[in-house]
Amino acid sequence: MSKRSKLFLGLALLVLLVTFPLSVALAQEETPPPEEHTLTANGYGLAMFGGEGSMDIHAHGASVIWIKDADTLEITGDGESEDTDDGVVKLTDWEGEIHAEGERFVVRMVGGKLDFTATGKGRAFLQGYGTFQVGDHEGRWSWRGVHIPRRPVIRERLQGLRERSGLRPGVPDSVPAPDVGSR
Repeated sequence: MSKRSKLFLGLALLVLLVTFPLSVALAQEETPPPEEHTLTANGYGLAMFGGEGSMDIHAHGASVIWIKDADTLEITGDGESEDTDDGVVKLTDWEGEIHAEGERFVVRMVGGKLDFTATGKGRAFLQGYGTFQVGDHEGRWSWRGVHIPRRPVIRERLQGLRERSGLRPGVPDSVPAPDVGSR
Protein backbone atom coordinates (compact mmCIF):
# COMPACT_ATOMS: atom_id res chain seq x y z
CA MET A 1 0.00 0.00 0.00
CA SER A 2 1.39 3.37 -0.97
CA LYS A 3 2.08 6.17 1.45
CA ARG A 4 -0.69 8.24 -0.12
CA SER A 5 -3.26 5.40 0.29
CA LYS A 6 -2.29 4.94 3.94
CA LEU A 7 -2.68 8.67 4.56
CA PHE A 8 -6.09 8.73 2.88
CA LEU A 9 -7.25 5.66 4.83
CA GLY A 10 -6.04 7.19 8.09
CA LEU A 11 -7.86 10.47 7.44
CA ALA A 12 -11.07 8.63 6.51
CA LEU A 13 -10.86 6.58 9.72
CA LEU A 14 -10.26 9.74 11.78
CA VAL A 15 -13.31 11.44 10.23
CA LEU A 16 -15.46 8.39 11.04
CA LEU A 17 -14.20 8.21 14.61
CA VAL A 18 -15.01 11.89 15.19
CA THR A 19 -18.41 12.10 13.43
CA PHE A 20 -19.96 8.81 14.57
CA PRO A 21 -20.01 9.56 18.34
CA LEU A 22 -21.21 13.09 17.60
CA SER A 23 -24.06 11.83 15.40
CA VAL A 24 -25.06 9.23 18.00
CA ALA A 25 -25.14 11.92 20.68
CA LEU A 26 -27.25 14.22 18.48
CA ALA A 27 -29.68 11.40 17.72
CA GLN A 28 -30.07 10.62 21.42
CA GLU A 29 -30.75 14.25 22.30
CA GLU A 30 -33.60 14.47 19.79
CA THR A 31 -35.72 11.77 21.45
CA PRO A 32 -38.66 13.67 22.96
CA PRO A 33 -40.35 12.40 26.09
CA PRO A 34 -43.34 10.21 25.29
CA GLU A 35 -46.69 11.97 25.21
CA GLU A 36 -49.93 10.58 26.55
CA HIS A 37 -52.26 9.33 23.81
CA THR A 38 -55.42 7.29 23.50
CA LEU A 39 -55.42 4.25 21.23
CA THR A 40 -58.74 2.68 20.28
CA ALA A 41 -58.54 -0.59 18.35
CA ASN A 42 -60.62 -3.56 17.33
CA GLY A 43 -59.75 -6.50 15.17
CA TYR A 44 -58.59 -10.10 14.97
CA GLY A 45 -55.05 -11.36 15.51
CA LEU A 46 -52.42 -10.20 18.00
CA ALA A 47 -52.47 -6.99 20.04
CA MET A 48 -49.85 -5.96 22.60
CA PHE A 49 -49.59 -2.87 24.80
CA GLY A 50 -46.88 -1.93 27.25
CA GLY A 51 -46.38 1.22 29.23
CA GLU A 52 -47.91 3.56 31.78
CA GLY A 53 -51.62 4.31 31.85
CA SER A 54 -54.85 2.39 31.65
CA MET A 55 -56.56 -0.07 29.35
CA ASP A 56 -60.22 -1.04 28.99
CA ILE A 57 -60.93 -4.28 27.16
CA HIS A 58 -64.32 -5.53 26.04
CA ALA A 59 -63.69 -9.28 25.75
CA HIS A 60 -65.91 -11.23 23.37
CA GLY A 61 -64.53 -14.73 24.07
CA ALA A 62 -62.54 -16.78 21.53
CA SER A 63 -59.30 -15.15 22.68
CA VAL A 64 -56.52 -15.42 25.25
CA ILE A 65 -55.51 -12.32 27.24
CA TRP A 66 -52.37 -12.04 29.40
CA ILE A 67 -51.96 -9.12 31.82
CA LYS A 68 -48.73 -8.56 33.74
CA ASP A 69 -47.67 -6.02 36.39
CA ALA A 70 -50.95 -4.07 36.51
CA ASP A 71 -51.26 -2.03 39.72
CA THR A 72 -55.07 -2.17 39.42
CA LEU A 73 -56.95 -4.98 37.71
CA GLU A 74 -60.75 -5.19 37.62
CA ILE A 75 -62.27 -8.18 35.81
CA THR A 76 -65.98 -8.87 35.36
CA GLY A 77 -67.56 -11.53 33.20
CA ASP A 78 -67.21 -15.21 32.53
CA GLY A 79 -64.43 -17.45 31.25
CA GLU A 80 -61.35 -19.25 32.44
CA SER A 81 -58.97 -17.28 34.69
CA GLU A 82 -55.51 -18.37 35.82
CA ASP A 83 -52.85 -16.65 37.94
CA THR A 84 -49.37 -17.84 36.94
CA ASP A 85 -46.30 -18.03 39.17
CA ASP A 86 -44.65 -15.02 37.50
CA GLY A 87 -47.52 -12.63 38.27
CA VAL A 88 -49.38 -12.93 34.97
CA VAL A 89 -53.17 -13.14 34.87
CA LYS A 90 -54.27 -15.31 31.94
CA LEU A 91 -57.87 -15.08 30.73
CA THR A 92 -59.05 -17.68 28.22
CA ASP A 93 -62.33 -17.37 26.27
CA TRP A 94 -63.30 -14.47 28.52
CA GLU A 95 -66.56 -12.61 27.89
CA GLY A 96 -66.86 -9.40 29.86
CA GLU A 97 -65.06 -6.22 30.84
CA ILE A 98 -61.45 -5.83 31.93
CA HIS A 99 -59.85 -2.67 33.31
CA ALA A 100 -56.09 -2.52 33.96
CA GLU A 101 -53.96 0.36 35.23
CA GLY A 102 -50.30 0.67 36.07
CA GLU A 103 -47.02 2.44 35.75
CA ARG A 104 -45.31 -0.41 33.86
CA PHE A 105 -47.78 -3.04 32.78
CA VAL A 106 -48.10 -5.26 29.73
CA VAL A 107 -51.18 -6.68 28.03
CA ARG A 108 -51.08 -9.27 25.27
CA MET A 109 -54.19 -10.48 23.45
CA VAL A 110 -54.46 -13.19 20.82
CA GLY A 111 -57.58 -14.34 19.02
CA GLY A 112 -60.83 -13.14 17.59
CA LYS A 113 -62.65 -9.87 18.17
CA LEU A 114 -60.12 -7.88 20.17
CA ASP A 115 -61.76 -4.62 21.26
CA PHE A 116 -59.90 -2.18 23.54
CA THR A 117 -58.97 1.38 24.44
CA ALA A 118 -55.60 2.23 25.97
CA THR A 119 -54.70 5.66 27.35
CA GLY A 120 -51.24 6.63 28.49
CA LYS A 121 -47.60 6.57 27.51
CA GLY A 122 -46.24 3.44 25.92
CA ARG A 123 -46.09 1.29 22.85
CA ALA A 124 -48.51 -0.98 21.06
CA PHE A 125 -48.21 -3.61 18.34
CA LEU A 126 -51.17 -4.74 16.23
CA GLN A 127 -50.93 -7.68 13.86
CA GLY A 128 -53.82 -9.16 11.94
CA TYR A 129 -56.99 -7.62 10.57
CA GLY A 130 -58.67 -4.59 12.13
CA THR A 131 -58.69 -0.84 12.57
CA PHE A 132 -57.21 1.57 15.09
CA GLN A 133 -57.28 5.26 15.92
CA VAL A 134 -54.78 7.46 17.76
CA GLY A 135 -55.93 11.07 17.98
CA ASP A 136 -56.94 12.11 14.46
CA HIS A 137 -54.91 9.34 12.84
CA GLU A 138 -56.80 6.25 11.69
CA GLY A 139 -55.12 3.13 10.42
CA ARG A 140 -55.43 -0.56 9.75
CA TRP A 141 -53.76 -3.53 11.35
CA SER A 142 -51.55 -5.50 8.98
CA TRP A 143 -50.33 -9.07 8.83
CA ARG A 144 -46.75 -7.76 9.03
CA GLY A 145 -47.71 -5.78 12.11
CA VAL A 146 -48.17 -2.12 12.99
CA HIS A 147 -46.03 -0.46 15.68
CA ILE A 148 -47.54 2.48 17.55
CA PRO A 149 -45.77 4.83 17.85
CA ARG A 150 -44.20 4.04 14.52
CA ARG A 151 -40.71 2.58 14.76
CA PRO A 152 -38.15 4.91 13.21
CA VAL A 153 -36.81 3.56 9.97
CA ILE A 154 -33.02 3.34 9.80
CA ARG A 155 -33.03 5.23 6.49
CA GLU A 156 -34.90 8.16 8.09
CA ARG A 157 -32.42 8.27 10.98
CA LEU A 158 -29.45 8.20 8.60
CA GLN A 159 -30.99 10.93 6.43
CA GLY A 160 -31.38 13.15 9.50
CA LEU A 161 -27.78 12.50 10.53
CA ARG A 162 -26.55 13.30 7.03
CA GLU A 163 -28.51 16.55 6.96
CA ARG A 164 -27.19 17.67 10.36
CA SER A 165 -23.61 16.77 9.53
CA GLY A 166 -23.79 18.33 6.05
CA LEU A 167 -22.47 15.18 4.37
CA ARG A 168 -25.38 14.90 1.94
CA PRO A 169 -28.17 17.41 1.42
CA GLY A 170 -31.72 16.16 1.89
CA VAL A 171 -34.79 16.84 -0.17
CA PRO A 172 -35.90 20.38 0.75
CA ASP A 173 -39.66 19.78 0.45
CA SER A 174 -39.82 16.50 2.36
CA VAL A 175 -42.26 16.25 5.27
CA PRO A 176 -41.70 13.57 7.92
CA ALA A 177 -44.49 11.07 8.55
CA PRO A 178 -46.44 11.37 11.79
CA ASP A 179 -45.18 9.32 14.74
CA VAL A 180 -48.33 7.22 14.74
CA GLY A 181 -49.12 5.00 11.82
CA SER A 182 -48.48 1.87 9.99
CA ARG A 183 -45.25 0.65 8.58
